[in-house]
Amino acid sequence: MDGALGQVSSVVPAQSSTLLEGFCIDNPVTGEALTGYETRIRGWVVGSRSRVSTVQVIDPSLRRVVRESPANEPRHDVAAHYPHAGHAGDSGFHIPFSLLNLQPQSEVELVAVLDDGSRASLGIVSFRRRALVTGYTPRFQPLMVSCLGRSGSTYLMRLLKHHPQVVAHGDAPYESRLCKYYVYNLLKTLSEPPGYLTTVSADETYVVNSHWLGAELPLDVPQHRRFRREHVEQLAKFCQHEIDAVYTSVCAAQRREQPVPSFFAEKHGAGHTPRLLWELYPEAREIVLIRDFRDMFCSALAFNRRRGAADFGMDGARSDEEFLNVTRERVMGLLASVRSRDQKIFIMKYEDLVQDPAATVASALAYTGLDGDVVLVEKLLKEARAVDDDTHRTSASVKSSIGRWRQDLSKTLGRSCDRAFAEALDAFGYR
Repeated sequence: MDGALGQVSSVVPAQSSTLLEGFCIDNPVTGEALTGYETRIRGWVVGSRSRVSTVQVIDPSLRRVVRESPANEPRHDVAAHYPHAGHAGDSGFHIPFSLLNLQPQSEVELVAVLDDGSRASLGIVSFRRRALVTGYTPRFQPLMVSCLGRSGSTYLMRLLKHHPQVVAHGDAPYESRLCKYYVYNLLKTLSEPPGYLTTVSADETYVVNSHWLGAELPLDVPQHRRFRREHVEQLAKFCQHEIDAVYTSVCAAQRREQPVPSFFAEKHGAGHTPRLLWELYPEAREIVLIRDFRDMFCSALAFNRRRGAADFGMDGARSDEEFLNVTRERVMGLLASVRSRDQKIFIMKYEDLVQDPAATVASALAYTGLDGDVVLVEKLLKEARAVDDDTHRTSASVKSSIGRWRQDLSKTLGRSCDRAFAEALDAFGYR
């Protein structure tokens, strides 16, 4: 692996399925070197009762589809072996994707999706690569608040914002999302292999250049390394520099003097961004804020009805039951994200934050390494309480916000809610 970023640890095909006539993962192969922050999976798959429409690359650790591609590339060799299958001649797939979608040591599952909606696993591909290191020394470290909506994040961010060693920008719901812009929208997107990005109307120049980047460039090993490895590292360094620059200006605007903040606080969901931030900032910290998911669901319903909105994933849901299914997927995504962490994170419960705020905040600050003496914690709580945002509240009191699902939901919906969140409730000690 001299000069390589890592290698393909293993390629394990799935067992045969009655849904498929046959399939093969041609590339990559076990032991193949990784020369850039990307890889390509090629192969073919022929359905038995139904044609395979797409092949998905799934990250099991986040329960998410990383990429998907049609299974429609010409494969005359496959057609010769399956002459009775009319679609065998165009059964090939080619899926390039960025390894920054994944943790340094990770695996993906390939799944064939057939026209009739059925699904069949094609196998597991495992990777091992070096972490993305830029050589940049950041002035500020990320203090991530990873959460789902209606879990108390507005209150927690308000507390953190008043800490003298933490800088945050904006107030709910307009807090800055610099990491979402720089680390996700810019770094992660532009590190994808050519062809991932498309234009509204792809002109001739774009098509030619895209083909060169994706087909001819990999044949020139030094230039491919420059484009798909060194440029990615330089881009990551640029993103870190710009995040520092923005928060330096925020400190100046807020007239921050001494002590100089050492963390910037931002909200995050349960996706790729926190994992990539941990890779870029090994000294980062992450608070995962959770709430009894049954109460969280009730609060989201009440908030949307009060404001006539369709937030928190409710857009497109035609009933409370459909919204519950959407919420369950988000909760299971958060649970998967927590389980996938190699780093030490801090789990904070909404119930502890509102019922015993002093002890809970002190414990969180101890985890981060920030000052958290009794006087400072009381000052933070006092300043946070000074902002009375009645528009954000959906229950009469803190006490009534805990266990509200028993009163707010019908017995039928309450039982459905309890079943939907059972695994996560058990995992986080709510029952």
